[in-house]
Amino acid sequence: MRHVVWGCAILLTGCPENDFTRVTDTAGIPHDTGDTGVEPDDGIPDDVPVGGVQGRICAPNENVYVAGAKAAIEHEYGLSQTFTDADGYFTLTNVPAGDRMLVVEKGSFHVQIPVYIPQNEIVELAEEECLEQEDLNIAVVTGQYDSIGSIISHLGLEYDAFNGLGSEGKNFLRDPERMAEYDIIFLNCGLNEEILRPSLGEIGDNIRDYANEGGSVYASDWAYFVIEEAFPSMVDFRGDDSDVYAARVGYPGTYEVSVLDPMMITALGGETTANLRYDLGSWVTPVGSGGGGSPMVYGTYEYINSNGSVTNGEGPLAVELPTAGGNVVYTTFHNEAQMTLDMEVLLQEIIWAL
Repeated sequence: MRHVVWGCAILLTGCPENDFTRVTDTAGIPHDTGDTGVEPDDGIPDDVPVGGVQGRICAPNENVYVAGAKAAIEHEYGLSQTFTDADGYFTLTNVPAGDRMLVVEKGSFHVQIPVYIPQNEIVELAEEECLEQEDLNIAVVTGQYDSIGSIISHLGLEYDAFNGLGSEGKNFLRDPERMAEYDIIFLNCGLNEEILRPSLGEIGDNIRDYANEGGSVYASDWAYFVIEEAFPSMVDFRGDDSDVYAARVGYPGTYEVSVLDPMMITALGGETTANLRYDLGSWVTPVGSGGGGSPMVYGTYEYINSNGSVTNGEGPLAVELPTAGGNVVYTTFHNEAQMTLDMEVLLQEIIWAL
């Protein structure tokens, strides 16, 4: 698995200097820059000249902007950092002047940008900088009712697809060495349960080991049975766990729900609610986050009870489980024809966060 390594190595010279535009002549930039979202670095002596840099961060497709990406410069006194806003903009101040390496990262993605920080000035990157996929490998196990691959492609990312409706997807998930070739694995809603279930114990073990060794996993809706096998304490689903259909009782509708995850809130421009549309019934209904998962989105919804009546319920509609090395996310909603703009923003955020 590939991860960004912070250390003195990122300060090595020899990279071409990034062109920039001077946008501010701010003599005496203060070290306390709390208004920009930067935590002051008390390790910088008062007599050290400082400056800053600002810019905008995009996806590899160059027309989608990345919210909540960390923009940071490591220097001899510590680390100066800030985060991009909902439109991908950042302003990083409190940086000792001189040649520096700006590293912008979001989940498994990053880009390194050589910059020169002038004394008492904030410079603007001459052009938008896009996160890079580089040698990051993504796998999508396809399903019948989801197409997360379309959103991945829209962001300008590449992935390998494994047919989750046939034996190809099963064979992939039964092969830990093959799985280890990928940094992120997506499990689409509508995997073929009939094919996967005889090997479910083995597949669950492989996914759990994969995540604990640094891989990240995303699963949606009807792929819940794989997540439940691998991480039984992550989400508590409605009904008897031995009955695969017991949780598939969600009623179609559009629901205004609470967004709890800070990065999702940033991506939504500060909004703490979102509209989720479930255009089909029988979606999976969670009732709690178990003992391990952290709710990212929570809300009330309607479902069909055992008497066949429509009843109100509530629970986490997106859950995150940090593992020893990677990250696991499950959502009840996914990419579909009636997806709302909020759903698209949340799914993009999940992709970046893995």
